[in-house]
Amino acid sequence: MMKQFFGADPGSALPGRISNWLQQKTSIRSVGSGTVPDLTIDLNEERLTVQTLGHPETTECRLLLRVTALQMDARPLQRLGLTNREAEVLLWVTQGKSNSEIAIILASKVRTIAKHLERVFAKLMVENRTAAAHAALEVLQGCACR
Repeated sequence: MMKQFFGADPGSALPGRISNWLQQKTSIRSVGSGTVPDLTIDLNEERLTVQTLGHPETTECRLLLRVTALQMDARPLQRLGLTNREAEVLLWVTQGKSNSEIAIILASKVRTIAKHLERVFAKLMVENRTAAAHAALEVLQGCACR
């Protein structure tokens, strides 16, 4: 992943772009004058997001690197027997969105989203969001685990 987004294998050192971002984030945190957003790098059809994890009062932190597709497509989820709208709702669930966030994104009501998810759970024969998201990710990532 590092080679894909930064061109060369960084070995044990952080790539310059991450190192510079981390220094900026650390200096702003020490001054207390604001926040630095997560680092995002778009390449082809993918986005690398870099976040810091750790307690703000410590000098140590961990980096979370996540690669996501820029173009999210709910159509493959219709293979699970879902309607287009149910597939869209489930796609946002896989992105960690709450019902209220999904309602805003899809210009709908929270109760409508909850109803879509009830039908999704029934169709997928699962009991919760986590299981539904897992089933969806298997389809989206082409996994034949089910």
